Amino acid sequence: MFIAKFQGKGLENLGRINRNFSSAIGRALFKVSLVGEKEIKKEIIKKKLIWKIRLYNSIKAKKISNKESVIKAVNYAEAIDRARPHYVSLKRGRKIYQWTREKLGSKVKTVLSFVRYTKRGGIKGAIYVTPTPFIDTAMNRTLRKSKRIIEQGLNRYLISRGRAITT
Repeated sequence: MFIAKFQGKGLENLGRINRNFSSAIGRALFKVSLVGEKEIKKEIIKKKLIWKIRLYNSIKAKKISNKESVIKAVNYAEAIDRARPHYVSLKRGRKIYQWTREKLGSKVKTVLSFVRYTKRGGIKGAIYVTPTPFIDTAMNRTLRKSKRIIEQGLNRYLISRGRAITT
């Protein structure tokens, strides 16, 4: 299972306000993980991986504890993102066989992939598969937005205590 973890560390030495302050940070970190979930789902749609509906539905933000939130996904999410380029042979019963029949309607011969039709209408050959990076770009966008989200959460906490930060 792929997990992206957001932790609030170094909150032990805050003394009396520790519990309320750390819960405010925990809420802000959970909002960051929700934004990360949305960004990863947007990136799946953008990279046209939406036909992997199980991957799309498996991405969930979850609050583990008061100071820790995670984004979970199925195991093969990281494999799609970081796999080495390789050949996949086309055999009946595989999802890629069905995908090839739908997407590559005519005979295809490229430099790396070779697909040909048999006399009975089946397909033979192999397809060169490359990774589709979608996690890093989504997480970079999330990290850019995280500073603002955490500042808003902490400012909300300080306003409730009568002290506000002006930026």
